[in-house]
Parts: sequence; C-alpha cells; structure tokens
Amino acid sequence: MKLNTNNGFTLLETIIALALLAILALASSKSIQSSMRSKKQIQHKIDRQSLVRDALSVMKRDIERAFNYYDFHAELYNETQKERIANCEKNNKPKTPTAPGSTTGGGANTGSAATGAANNPCTEMKAKFKEKKQTSLTHFLGESDSLHFTSSSNIRAQVDIPEGNLAEVGYYIDSCKSRKTRKSVSKCLWRRTIAYIDDDVKKDGSKTVLVENVDKFDLRYIGVGLDEGEWRKAWVTDESGDDITKDTFPLAVEVTLGVKQKVDKRKKAKTFAMTVVAPIRFPNNIKKDKEVAAAKAKEAGTQTPGAPTTPTTPTGN
Repeated sequence: MKLNTNNGFTLLETIIALALLAILALASSKSIQSSMRSKKQIQHKIDRQSLVRDALSVMKRDIERAFNYYDFHAELYNETQKERIANCEKNNKPKTPTAPGSTTGGGANTGSAATGAANNPCTEMKAKFKEKKQTSLTHFLGESDSLHFTSSSNIRAQVDIPEGNLAEVGYYIDSCKSRKTRKSVSKCLWRRTIAYIDDDVKKDGSKTVLVENVDKFDLRYIGVGLDEGEWRKAWVTDESGDDITKDTFPLAVEVTLGVKQKVDKRKKAKTFAMTVVAPIRFPNNIKKDKEVAAAKAKEAGTQTPGAPTTPTTPTGN
C-alpha cells in the first residue's frame, strides 16, 4: 500500500531560484538605467541642436530681409536739374562777336554782353539750384560679436496696427538669468527689435533672449569690393565705415553659434556649434555697383555700362 506524498522544492532549490531571479533583476535594472541615460543624452543633444537651429533660422530670416534704402529721388532731382541747366546754356549761347571794322564800338559790345549775361535765364536757374544730398536712412552695423541693422522682417501681430514691415533688428551677447531656476547666470544671445526706423539703429525696442549658455558667437561678412573668398570681421555703413563698407550693405553674413550644456553632473559641459551663411536678398547697393562697373570698364579699356555713346556722323552724302 502506497502513502500519498506532496512533491515540492527543497530549501536548496528555492535558494538557487531566488539567486537566479536576483541576478536577472540586477542585469535588467542596469540595462534599463543605461537605456535611460542614453535617452537623456540623446534628448539633450536633440534639444541643443533644435535650440541652436531655431535661433539661426530666426537670424537668417532677419538678415535675408536686410533693407537698404537708396535715395534715388535726390539723385533723379540732381541729374534732372543739371540736364536742364546744360540744355539752357546750350540754347542760350552768347552771340558771335562783331567782326573787326564794324561801326559798333567795343564799349557797346561790352555793355551788350554784360546785359546779356545779366538777363540770361541760365544764370538765375544756376543760382536757384541747390543739389540735394542723399541721406542714409538705413544702416548695417556689424561687428564680430554683435549686429544691428534695418530689415523688412517685421510682422504685424494685430490687425490694423499702425506698423509696416520695416524694423530695426539687433543681435548681441549679454548676461541673463536662467528661465528655469532664475538663479544661475550665463551668457545669452539677445534679439532686439523695434517696428520703426530712427537715427540710431542700436537703441530702443523690445529685447528677447533667444539662447542661453552661449559659448561661441562669431560673425563674418562678405560684400562688394573684397577679393574673392575674403571675409571681414566688421561691416559698418555709417560715417565710421571705410570706402568699402560705407553706405553699402554686405552680400552675405556668416553666423556661428555655439551652446554649452552639461548633460551629466559628473561630466564636463559640452559645446554644440552650428554655422549658417545668410545671403542678403536685395542689398540695393546702387552707388557701389556703379562704381564697381566703372572701375571694371576702366580696367578693360571699355566704356562704362549705361553711359551714353557718341553718335557717329553718317558719310556718303
């Protein structure tokens, strides 16, 4: 006769099973922790890249729409008045002097010439004509770490607000408090904008922090009058500018922006940098373009483009 027996784990088997489960749980937890750290690093890298890319996109949009006003009204007025005076002088040339032996005396001729000069309409036209000076209402003041210029990138936030698309825009580096903790201070990229143009392109307007913890911010400029492939660290269009930059906007701006961010407290902070070249769509350098065209024509030994040609006299008749 067999007795009923209950089969089960012995104490040794139970201890071995628990040890195996503990080993598997420890390996799984380490794998999960490693995955979480990798996810955190990747997420920080993506956020850092997106932050820099978005800031550069804003800067590129403003720079592409940099607005340079050329006062063609003053130039047109001056050229028109000069042409009117030239035509007047051509149509009112003094009469041919009296031939020798004529009965008219020299004193009479002198008086007649003086009277003609006094009554000449060209003299009065010359006296009234005052050449209009071309005023620079827009500027582009760029240094290696700051940029202030006029742009047509303004967007009206409300309907029927008395604003146009013109604005003054500025980018510069200054300290700011962290938006998260409001305690830590770092170097930040600021954007300044004001929806009208005044005498000073560097003052007034609303200021906004684009990027915190900026480690690198470099600007370079290229434009008319430079050698091929030559970049400049400054571009100033006001009175302090040189012969190349004065009253002339650059053709493109190279912007390099780097952000330092610490992913892990135990490791050093890393810097992520990006570079973008923003071309100016319409620099409107009419005066400079004319000077360059004239210089090239002079070097080539040809006539300046756009200059009137001397008509040839037909022969054979």
